[in-house]
This record gives sequence, C-alpha cells and structure tokens, in this order.
Amino acid sequence: MNENVFKAKAILQKYKEGICTPEEKAWVEDWYLQMNTEGDKLTEENLKTDLFDLHSRIGTIPHEKQKITHHKQFTVVAAACLIIALSFALYFYSKKEKLSFSDNKNKDLISLDVKPGGNRAILTLADGSAINLSDEQIGIIIGADSISYADGSSLSTIQRDNAGSLSTRNTNTPVQTLALTTPKGGQYQVTLPDGSKVRLNAATTLKYPARFTGKDRRVELEGEAYFEVASGRKRRDAKQGAQDTPFIVQSVGQEVRVLGTHFNIKAYTDESNIKTTLVEGAVQVSSISQISSRNTSDLYAPNSPILLVPGQESINKDGNIIVQPADFKTSLAWVNDQIYFKDAPIEDILKEVSRWYNIEVAYKTKPTKELYSGGISRKATLSSLLKVLEKTGLQFTLIRTTQGNKLVVQQ
Repeated sequence: MNENVFKAKAILQKYKEGICTPEEKAWVEDWYLQMNTEGDKLTEENLKTDLFDLHSRIGTIPHEKQKITHHKQFTVVAAACLIIALSFALYFYSKKEKLSFSDNKNKDLISLDVKPGGNRAILTLADGSAINLSDEQIGIIIGADSISYADGSSLSTIQRDNAGSLSTRNTNTPVQTLALTTPKGGQYQVTLPDGSKVRLNAATTLKYPARFTGKDRRVELEGEAYFEVASGRKRRDAKQGAQDTPFIVQSVGQEVRVLGTHFNIKAYTDESNIKTTLVEGAVQVSSISQISSRNTSDLYAPNSPILLVPGQESINKDGNIIVQPADFKTSLAWVNDQIYFKDAPIEDILKEVSRWYNIEVAYKTKPTKELYSGGISRKATLSSLLKVLEKTGLQFTLIRTTQGNKLVVQQ
C-alpha cells in the first residue's frame, strides 16, 4: 500500500481518537455522508482508492463536496473489518446487503431530527425528595458528609444530619436509601460510599444505601449499568478469617455477588433475559429462585450459583442461566459511546434506539426476521440513523406530541 493510503488511514485513526483538525474532521465526515448508489463490490482495491481520494482532497478543495462509491453488496467479513478499522462510521448491513449513507434528499426524513441522549438523572431521597441533577455534570459522589458532583462542586441541597444519615437542608428526615434514575435519553455516573463506581445507561434505576453497613454491600438495579467495584472493608468470618465485604447487585430475577471486579449487567424489565458480562475479576450469578433454595441441604444442586471468569457472560432467561463467551463489542458498546448490534432483529435495534433517543416506537406492520449488524455513535442524531435504516425498506413517520416523540415504523 502506497504512502498516501497510509496517510489517509492515519487521518481516519486521528478522527477515531478525536484529535484531527476541524478541516480533516469535515472531510472524513463528508467522505461517509456523500455516497452515491453505484453497485460496485467492496474490494481492497476500492478501499485503497477511496482512502487515497480522501487524502488527496483534504485541505485542497475546502468547499466542494466529494462523492464516495456506495458499495451495495459485500461480505459480512468485509463489513466487520470496516467496523474495526472505522468504528466511528455509521452504517448498518444485513446478511444480504450493505446499508450505508446515500445522497438522500428526502426532506421529510431529514426533518426527523431528534438529538441523542446526554447526562440526565434524578436523585431521589428516602423521604421522597427528588433532585434534578445537572446535565453539565457526568455524575455524583456519595461522600462521608455530603453528596457532590464528580468535579467536586457541591450539591448544596443535601447534607449529613447529626445522626450521620443524608437529609435535605430543609428537613431532618433521615435518608437511608438513595435512588439514582436516568430517564430515556439519559445517562449518569455515581461513586458509591465504598468507592465503587457505577455508570447508568438510559432508563435505569440504581438503589443504594447512603452508607454501607452490615455483612454485605447490596444495591438494586433495574435497567443497565457498568460496575467498577472497589474492595470492601474486611470482616471476620468464623471459618475463613478476614474476608472482604461482598458486593451484591440484585435485579428482578437475579443476584450477582462480587468482591472487586468490573462487569456489566443489562436487566431491563421489558426484555426477556438478563445479561451479565464480566470484564475483570470474578462474579457469582444466581437466579432469585436459586437464592431461595440455599437453605436446603443440597448445596450442590443444579440451582447453585454459577461462577463467571473474565471473558464470559451469562444469559438468565426465566431463571435458567447459560454461560457463553462474552461479546465485549456488543455488550459494552454503550460504555464506549456506541450503539452496536450483531445479528439482531430490527425490533432489538429500535428498542435500544428508543431508550437513548427518548422516543416511543410503534410498528404499523410486523417486522421481518432479518438480522442486522452494525454500529452508530451515540452522539449521532436520530435523522442520521433513520437515513441508514431506510435502506432496509422500512419507512418512518415521526409524530410529535406534547407527551413526546413517537416513531411509527412500516415495512
């Protein structure tokens, strides 16, 4: 590959890392946004040509928009290579056809522009007080004397009372349990009293105590969150001596017990299963029905907790847990500010989109069983996504009401 191609790839890598110049950024985005509808196959030579064309034009034609070939049909392997090399790119493809940007002039579609989600959350105290947290902050820290934002600025409406519990400034009602809730279209982070860090995805609620006491550190999760669990304080065990206080995440139908580790749990109540993905450390995954059977004498029954090691994920469906190799690219995409799917039906894709863009999705006709793979930045607008998904033959109508946005899908 010649020097110009290497330079072009370097520009693409700079874009991925967010360090390219505004001019380079504009040309990279134009390269993807201005595709025509020719039916050439994607080959290594075509890729070289496109990269060379990109490099040769950057900085030389500041106002003219270039067109890049739309490679209509290509293999799944080639598409996967593009995902890895150009993970910033927005595209979807089915097993039969690539779905990419076209030079679409459909004004109705372009007008369907809904901004992506952002930092939004509500902190609810035990007395029912609800605090809308700043959307200019990424998270909060539960400290010994108060709650502050992640940058150290004070959350002035909350302080510790004389008993050591959290309370609002205008009430002495003790707060024992806090709830951090992200709406649809929101995300937020919290550092718990023990130093553990939790990042909440959209439409998620995490309940946790103002301070951890007792034999474990227990929190409740509904939705999806990524955990970085700190080692707990030591406690004495009659048989095993000093032990770290276990950290327990309870969801509807499941309990995860950990010591110090990084993992993701996806436990939305509108989905048929709970997925637990382990990045570091070790966790024990149990269904709630399994937990209730622990008092029996048969501790080694099939209902015993299942141990995950790094690189594994569990799928809990109706109390039955299976273990499989983890797909980090899919399971942790949201943590990396991406929406990514692999062999997923359109209903699963739009369910994720619904949460992040805070829209309701309705189907005018029954979706097909076609499976899709691809990725999009969570920073992209809804119209960018719809311009891609229309390539599947789907039609979209966005209905705006005082209650919010509703996307009607028809195929």
